[in-house]
Amino acid sequence: MTKESKKLKWQRVDDSFDLKLVNPDSANTDVLKSLLNIVEKTKSWGRHFCKDASTEFNRWLQNLSTPLKAQAYARLSNWFLCDKEFIRRTDLARASKNFWNALFCVSPEKRLTDPKKDHVILSEEFVLWWPKQSRCQEDC
Repeated sequence: MTKESKKLKWQRVDDSFDLKLVNPDSANTDVLKSLLNIVEKTKSWGRHFCKDASTEFNRWLQNLSTPLKAQAYARLSNWFLCDKEFIRRTDLARASKNFWNALFCVSPEKRLTDPKKDHVILSEEFVLWWPKQSRCQEDC
């Protein structure tokens, strides 16, 4: 299996929603940085990707053995899981989905956050997504 096609395997950090790569050597950081760059540069519906999430992804990409904070991947998923269909069809939503797909092998069915607190993972949504992600990443 090539580095580009190997699934990234994640584990939870303690009881938090932060995630840590089990196999950081499998990550193609050039591809991940390129996909993040597209997310950062894309504006849709007069909006852009959250600066705090962008900062966290860039910090993590500098050292893949450190945990990825939940607020970053939560805000990424909010674009393609937004309750408003017209937002899910934007260029930023598509770019976010592409970056998500490079990080994870399964997408949640519903957004992981409350729209009023778009950076805070809802436990009830996480527990629906995480087992699917865990099973998928083990199927190599």
